[in-house]
Amino acid sequence: MVICPNCGKENGTSFRFCMGCGGAMPKRTSPPLALAPSAASTEPLTWTRTAKPPTRSRLELTALAIDGTMTGVHPLPEGPSVFGRNLGGPFTADVFLSRSHGSFTPRGDRLLVRDEASLNGIYRRLQPKESAPLSSGQCFRVGQQLLRFEALATKPPDADNVAWLGASSENILGRVVLVHGRETSGNAAIVPKSGLQIGREEGAILFPDDPYVSGKHCRLNVEGDQIVLVDLESSNGTFVRLIAETEVGPGEQLLLGKLLFRVGLAAI
Repeated sequence: MVICPNCGKENGTSFRFCMGCGGAMPKRTSPPLALAPSAASTEPLTWTRTAKPPTRSRLELTALAIDGTMTGVHPLPEGPSVFGRNLGGPFTADVFLSRSHGSFTPRGDRLLVRDEASLNGIYRRLQPKESAPLSSGQCFRVGQQLLRFEALATKPPDADNVAWLGASSENILGRVVLVHGRETSGNAAIVPKSGLQIGREEGAILFPDDPYVSGKHCRLNVEGDQIVLVDLESSNGTFVRLIAETEVGPGEQLLLGKLLFRVGLAAI
């Protein structure tokens, strides 16, 4: 075993990158790298030099094309796997993935997914009519659009007890902002207490030129004191960014950069 100089985690002697923090390991004399799995590979995903295949878990990721057809099946090994653009496998060519983007940890027939502080995040597809809570600053994807919910932050009176001048916010809970880049945003729409609908044909926010947005795609509703995002049985799904380690099961879909995967159970 070799100790990572960055985080102290034990790694195999052939590891190029730490399985804990993703940092580069000290160079060592070792066998040539095994070929990374191709898009149609049926070998477990692995990003290390190894003399034998890793032990498979019961779970696998099925890569999906934009039309939903399968483009490859990737069994997952037991234990945590850190993945990213520079760690091999089907992720190598995606420029929207960070070097150490996230991690997968199989737990029986469930999969723990964690975002490792990546730039562009990991998104889970909502089930039809599922309500998912939205935190202020959390992003979600609708068709080819990236949106961010921002809760309304009201300012208290100043030190002289003078109130701030502005439009009434009595019935406003926040806004939805169109995200164009890391520090660039576009149009915004307020979220009233009555909620807000997004679609290609009907809603307060319309994307008429995006063919991947359904006529009625999704909606922001108020449930108690929580803003929730609801998919309106859209054709291509509504994806919400993970902000904590999340457990997903067979049949659920994950969007990572430009890659779409469905979690499944391998035939044993």
